[in-house]
Amino acid sequence: GFGNFDSCENQAYMCCFGRDRQSNDNNGNCANNDCEDADPGDNSNLCFTEPSNTPYHGQTENDIHCHGLAWAEDENDLISLFKMNNFFYVSMYDHMYTRGYVESAVRDSPDDIPMCACIEDMPKVSRADCTQVDVDLPVSFTRDSNGNLVATAGNVQVDFNACQGRDFDDGNRANNDLASYAVKLVEEERMSTETRDRIFETLLGYAKPNNNENEQVCQDAYNNLS
Repeated sequence: GFGNFDSCENQAYMCCFGRDRQSNDNNGNCANNDCEDADPGDNSNLCFTEPSNTPYHGQTENDIHCHGLAWAEDENDLISLFKMNNFFYVSMYDHMYTRGYVESAVRDSPDDIPMCACIEDMPKVSRADCTQVDVDLPVSFTRDSNGNLVATAGNVQVDFNACQGRDFDDGNRANNDLASYAVKLVEEERMSTETRDRIFETLLGYAKPNNNENEQVCQDAYNNLS
């Protein structure tokens, strides 16, 4: 099952999928009506799982696909108010329904690995894709018969787009990358550097956004455990 967003300490939620169960959608490697042991489109590396510290770097795991979202510290920020809509889009529509991605990253781990959870409860990975909500909420102001100012909200428009982030090292654009989106939220003063750094404790390859084959960062982190 899915955790409670209110329990997330680091303003981010992530899913890592380990199986593709749907063919003919141009995603993953599920062949025509033959999805047994089929993998999702590979976009990350599983480093190790806790608390057993079982390593998966060096292509030990099958292909995995990680995708997440982040929101603002201010609960009244529009990206915070619509975080559940974003999560439903990412997990249920964009991945389970559209691509057929299901199940956790590995099924034979000695540790309990969720498919989706607060980012601090997910295993260490190199990176994750990212979706942001772009919300258009028109508000008009009028005065009533007593001269009081009255605000009226119009119809809300919510769009789901690849996150527009910033590279941790050079500040250049780094889109569709969860760690880089956290960098952008700090830049916009919607997230603290402390929260961002705790997100980086799960997204170990934060300094190399969109590097889908960053096994080295997993190896280095595992070696530093001892």
